[in-house]
Amino acid sequence: MCGISISYAIGRTLGLGFVHRYGQYVHLTEARLQGAHDWFDRIGHWLLTIGYFIPGIRHFTAILAGASETPFRKFAAYAYSGAVIWVSCFLTLGYLFGENWRRIFETVQRSMTIVTAVAIAIVVLVWWLRAKRKSS
Repeated sequence: MCGISISYAIGRTLGLGFVHRYGQYVHLTEARLQGAHDWFDRIGHWLLTIGYFIPGIRHFTAILAGASETPFRKFAAYAYSGAVIWVSCFLTLGYLFGENWRRIFETVQRSMTIVTAVAIAIVVLVWWLRAKRKSS
């Protein structure tokens, strides 16, 4: 909760001024910024809740929430409830699996490696097919 709150504060203090000043270097136009702001207003706050389960997303959404000037109460409601759900899930899994966690972790890790390899192969294949279609 502390880390995501710091990310929110960074987004709130640096936020739009930083983006307006340096966004051009990463092709962040005013239209893209407005699109991100509109998206966040519609559904982005839910990503604050589920972002705990997606590495790297948690802090990105908090920075975006701060930059979008999401009121702190709204941010805290979604982000902190996500923290409670995340911690509860891992405590429950730890309680249920107990000493078997190493074996389960190895199985999940092996499966995730296969799933990641397949996902990368699919992305490369789709990219290749699109590039081929455009060149034809």
